[in-house]
Amino acid sequence: MLQESMVSSVSDKRATALGGADEGDLPVGCRFLVYLPEEEMADGAAAWSSGGLFDDNDEPGWATWMDYYDDIDLGSRLLCCIPPCLVEAAQAGIDANPICSIHWVRCPELLA
Repeated sequence: MLQESMVSSVSDKRATALGGADEGDLPVGCRFLVYLPEEEMADGAAAWSSGGLFDDNDEPGWATWMDYYDDIDLGSRLLCCIPPCLVEAAQAGIDANPICSIHWVRCPELLA
């Protein structure tokens, strides 16, 4: 299961790999996705339909991870940024997912 320290580690390694480039500049047209690790289903439908963007447990690829948080009322959440070139693959994975463990975030504030 994902933990905040794991997501922080990935973020730190990505920043190092970018060699000082500003990671805060998001691609134009990116979409935000939330993954609910407590709701995952190990059926592989999202993985197959998305061409591997999601794994067999519905978890998005680590390169998309942005933030992890625990909500007292809602449980664990992983926020991901999906670049425009992967939006179609992500939608295919969401459509194939039999439960709601992955879905788009509808929050205009994230795009401001």
